[in-house]
Amino acid sequence: MKTMAEYGPDPRHTAIDWLTRQRDPLFDDWDEFIEWLEADPSHAALYQQLMELDAAVADDLAVDPPQFVSDANPAEGPPERRRRTGVFAAGAAALLALVAFVMLHPRGAYEVATHEGQRKHISLADGSRIVLNSDTRMRLDPDLPRSAELVTGEALFDIIHDERTRFKVTFDGGTVHNLGTRFIVGRKGRRTEVAVAEGAVAFQSGKSQAELRPGERIVVTGGRIVRDSIAKEAIGRWATPRLDYENERLQNVAADLSRELGAPVSVSPAAADIRVSATIQLDLDVESSVAQLGPLLGIEVRRDRDGWTLLPGR
Repeated sequence: MKTMAEYGPDPRHTAIDWLTRQRDPLFDDWDEFIEWLEADPSHAALYQQLMELDAAVADDLAVDPPQFVSDANPAEGPPERRRRTGVFAAGAAALLALVAFVMLHPRGAYEVATHEGQRKHISLADGSRIVLNSDTRMRLDPDLPRSAELVTGEALFDIIHDERTRFKVTFDGGTVHNLGTRFIVGRKGRRTEVAVAEGAVAFQSGKSQAELRPGERIVVTGGRIVRDSIAKEAIGRWATPRLDYENERLQNVAADLSRELGAPVSVSPAAADIRVSATIQLDLDVESSVAQLGPLLGIEVRRDRDGWTLLPGR
């Protein structure tokens, strides 16, 4: 296996290397892994994309698993247990190779969606973040990393500003160009809403153009455009909910966190019945939302390949 130094500076290769190493049951370099994640916002984003792609490919293969055929003479072959181990290893290697190929060679636009009652956090390669609200569909294209198309629903955008390439959100009948940081775009039926919490956006729909500042909103219904004001703190409030608990089992808290953050948060058996009385204020950044749990609840939070595990405090 190549070392990260041999892979060179491309963080995509490093992310693939981490995923490969973590498949080893004896892997214990978690401190180094966390250090790499925290070194650059893009690292966590790339690793999250890789895990999602890994899970998606695994689901596809589970529906139609590949058949591994051996040319070896069955009479002279290894025992059944060894044969199954070899097939499993070959399958895992093939899966990882496929994931790595797709990761390094994107194949056009894809759609991300949420169901009723579900939210999803998306980390982009430049450190920008998108949060999809319930019942939302969005199209993204790896070849156009500074753009997104909102098909339906609502999304909060927390964008790293780049004057050279402004982030663009398109929807049926209009376009929003990011001039600052945080804003929402919502679309339901014939109604479209754009509101700015931080920075500014340039709005365009047909011949109508406008620049929105914090606390300003535009609502388009059919061909009618209305501009008004909205409390900045109310914009995208659904993306950073506050969870209040009184004597609640940690197992149930973890289930709430998994649903709200769109990332797996599990609990070790020894910590499942720990009682929680606290208010947890979630952040747009999934990593920081989970990291606060340690000091807040007096527990240990461990980062693993699929997400996080909550353990009793030391």
